[in-house]
Amino acid sequence: AYSEKCKIEPIIYIEEKAGFVPYIVLTNDYNGKTLLLRKEILPENRRVSDYSAYYEESEIDNYLMGEFFDNLPIQTRCLIQDSEIEILDERCLNQIDDSVITIVRKVFLLSFTEDNKNRFATTNNGKFTVSWWLRSADSTYDSCVYAVGPEGEIGSTNAYDMNGIRPAFCVDGKQEIYKEEGR
Repeated sequence: AYSEKCKIEPIIYIEEKAGFVPYIVLTNDYNGKTLLLRKEILPENRRVSDYSAYYEESEIDNYLMGEFFDNLPIQTRCLIQDSEIEILDERCLNQIDDSVITIVRKVFLLSFTEDNKNRFATTNNGKFTVSWWLRSADSTYDSCVYAVGPEGEIGSTNAYDMNGIRPAFCVDGKQEIYKEEGR
């Protein structure tokens, strides 16, 4: 499903609760797995937390690993693999420090260093470009998290602001993908 030489955006459709949804194949070498990013923003904006920019067990992390993941059909959940992702160490908040730790997640947000090509995102109807969260905290402040703006620019905003969500997850690169009749 993916090749560095591919001239078109590699898209596959993943089944969610409401039907099949387009996901962009970002790379087939994300720690040996294939990384997928939802093409469109989820219908509901959310905040990262009530104040803290720390990602692990934040409201948005808990939502992705809980409600979002749990509402996927069982056949989709079975495809999603554990992924090791880096996040800013909590002790680095409100300091100029970029020490990271590794956590394991099935569903997560991209960091500001991942995927510079697919920054524009639209709502489900495809009519409006919108801002969406990244998992990277801005270490200069306790409460600022990086987000992608509607023009594709990266900036930081308060963790309690509302922005769109683009879930990412990994699947086995050898997983067969097939077209099902009527879908």
